[in-house]
Amino acid sequence: MNTAPLNLTKTHVRAFWQRVSPGAPDACWEWQGNRCPSGYGRLGFWLATPVSKTTPRLAHRIAWEIHNGPIPPGMHVCHHCDNPPCCNPAHLYLGTNVENHRDKALRGRAAPKHCELNGSHKVSADQVRRIRALHAGGMTYYRIAPLFGISEVQVSKIVRRIAWSKLP
Repeated sequence: MNTAPLNLTKTHVRAFWQRVSPGAPDACWEWQGNRCPSGYGRLGFWLATPVSKTTPRLAHRIAWEIHNGPIPPGMHVCHHCDNPPCCNPAHLYLGTNVENHRDKALRGRAAPKHCELNGSHKVSADQVRRIRALHAGGMTYYRIAPLFGISEVQVSKIVRRIAWSKLP
């Protein structure tokens, strides 16, 4: 997504508010238009010449700019409500990348870095135990890797407890 400041016109603001469902001042105002897979609203704005070229923008960032002005470089627009489609300016605040990631982790939305809870894992905890047992029995990384469909480097990391370090 593009993060350059917008030059919002009345047409842009009108197009934005046609896709937001405002409610009470303390309620979430959910984006009713197109959304990213992560749930954040997005809207194409005409920022380049010719007019036919559009750059998609995240709806909550547009809401911030409508109500507060340009977003400083490097800053994120974060949600107090933890509701990605929310565009209520009262629910939004600016934060650094570090603060945004810390907030994500505190709210339990960060992907776990280790073990089966991480959706990108290639082996299970039982397979990790088996890999370690095979290596302890004298089998080489070269022979173990194809048995589990992983690389020799990954076998090495598992055996040396660089990967899956918390598994006994």
